Amino acid sequence: GCEMNGAGKYRTPSIVERVRDDATPDETGKIDLADDGNWELYCARHVEERQITGREALRAQQPIADVTGLYRMRSDAVTQGITPKMRLRIDGRKLNITRAITLGNPIREIELQCTEVVS
Repeated sequence: GCEMNGAGKYRTPSIVERVRDDATPDETGKIDLADDGNWELYCARHVEERQITGREALRAQQPIADVTGLYRMRSDAVTQGITPKMRLRIDGRKLNITRAITLGNPIREIELQCTEVVS
């Protein structure tokens, strides 16, 4: 089908964060991921929030109950580096990235499957 050039669909500002290299582990050797001080900016991009449908669930290859949001952003050298060790912040919400999928050939978009962090 014919595709929009994408300029209009990425409307929601978001921030991708990664764990800081100098994050200090606690007594058990784990880094407290609930502590915002342990995170730093990786990149800021506008995303398109997608509805989760049965077909999306099928492609997710996992119980879709885990996934509370699908977000797409334009692919570039930086966004192709996003991994499930990172997290997404939108409107003050924190979302763990469970999978980062490249879409298109050549790659045009990155889709992030996320679960909301319930504090």
